[in-house]
Amino acid sequence: MATPSENSSPDADLGNSLPSLDSQISHADQISYWSSQSADVNGMLGGYPQLSRIDLQGSKNFIAKVRRISRVSSSSPTNTSSSKQDTTSAHGSRSTSGRAPATPIRDANNSKIRLAVDCGAGIGRITSGLLLYVAETVDIVEPVTKFTDVLGQLQTSPDQGRVGEIFNCGLESWSPSAEKSYDLIWIQWCLGHLADKQAVEFLKRAARALAGYDVQNEVEGEAQGWIMVKENLSTDAWGEDIFDDVDSSVTRSDQKFKHLFEEAGLKIVKMEAQSGFPKDLYPVKMYALRPK
Repeated sequence: MATPSENSSPDADLGNSLPSLDSQISHADQISYWSSQSADVNGMLGGYPQLSRIDLQGSKNFIAKVRRISRVSSSSPTNTSSSKQDTTSAHGSRSTSGRAPATPIRDANNSKIRLAVDCGAGIGRITSGLLLYVAETVDIVEPVTKFTDVLGQLQTSPDQGRVGEIFNCGLESWSPSAEKSYDLIWIQWCLGHLADKQAVEFLKRAARALAGYDVQNEVEGEAQGWIMVKENLSTDAWGEDIFDDVDSSVTRSDQKFKHLFEEAGLKIVKMEAQSGFPKDLYPVKMYALRPK
């Protein structure tokens, strides 16, 4: 639940004289800031509502490319899980050996996936503009109740899925139920609200909530769902992260994101830069991740 912020780094030249960025993050300050913003697209995008269409189209294209990767990998004769016993129901409850197998994210006809979750959803801009066209059900993680109140009034069209469970909490507190198994976990403009350690722990929990992940045995390579991260990138000349004291968030470098993904036991399957944003904003990058 952050924005395509303006590209600035007023303290970059102070280097090590600054306190650690993690120590400056305040979840209370974050909630206070976001509670003061309007519950509309303008509020969600920090005064850049015109970027929403470009952003959603870029995300839609990225998901389509990842789905093509999935279809290729699923057709490979080496990609088999015949030795794994899975008695999970189609509703996504956990079996004795793991979580539900991923469903149509690998479908050749691009039919809807079963279950997605929008992390840091705000008013559901991405949920309503993208994820409900991709998934049958979309869960919501969002700490600001006035934003989730808007989601309760969301009107969907016949070709959209439905909003599922709403979790009114921050990412640092969200712990997916063992009965949930997600085909897609979408994380956009919100990892900057977590300290590095919190981000790693959150990503680990997200990975364990993916469809097909073997919870009991921690089997590597079993997960068939996807974690997709879309975030601003630091433009600091020295490659340092940048703290924003307005909303108490951190803008990280591409290198830092890769380090956090590595620490969380995730591999990058595909990454791509968002195009079409004004040059005075931070660059934005998308990452498709799976457990190693």
